[in-house]
Amino acid sequence: KDPETNQINTQEKRVEGPIAFIETTTKTHLHDENETRCFEVFIDDSIEQTRKIHEVQRFKYKQNGQSHLVDLQVWRTAQSLLFSHPVIIPFVDLIKFPEQPLRVRRDFERFLTLISVSAVLHQYQRSKVPFGDGEAVVATIEDYAVAFELASVVLESSLRQLTKKGELLIQQIGDFVTTEGQE
Repeated sequence: KDPETNQINTQEKRVEGPIAFIETTTKTHLHDENETRCFEVFIDDSIEQTRKIHEVQRFKYKQNGQSHLVDLQVWRTAQSLLFSHPVIIPFVDLIKFPEQPLRVRRDFERFLTLISVSAVLHQYQRSKVPFGDGEAVVATIEDYAVAFELASVVLESSLRQLTKKGELLIQQIGDFVTTEGQE
């Protein structure tokens, strides 16, 4: 807001990345357009997870409970060793992806980005090829496997457009129908 005119002005600012964005909500879904721009990760609301959380909470009140500080310098050093490179996925035409619902138009790009991120994180173990004025990292099937493992957890429920509780309800209904049909 301009302090002199009291009018709202749009300003474009360029900031060097990378960026991270985390949003939490008690809703079962975000707005449809936001869902396709982010990875949705649902909490583990199992009893076993609650037990693990309680154990960690108890630990700090025990006689020898001392907080274990993580040395972030190791992570900072590792990150400083990474360079920004374009990524070539030589098998990109072989990747099959669902064609519906409509949101997969964005989800496929996010899946390819996961492959790229894995390749960049493993850039010292990946081959490089000349690319423009520099070089590009060549993704491998191992990068695909990493992306597939991550996406199968994160994108699976999004593509089915069901929450964990919705999936559980359908499972219970199926079990009930199966059990009733056997009697």
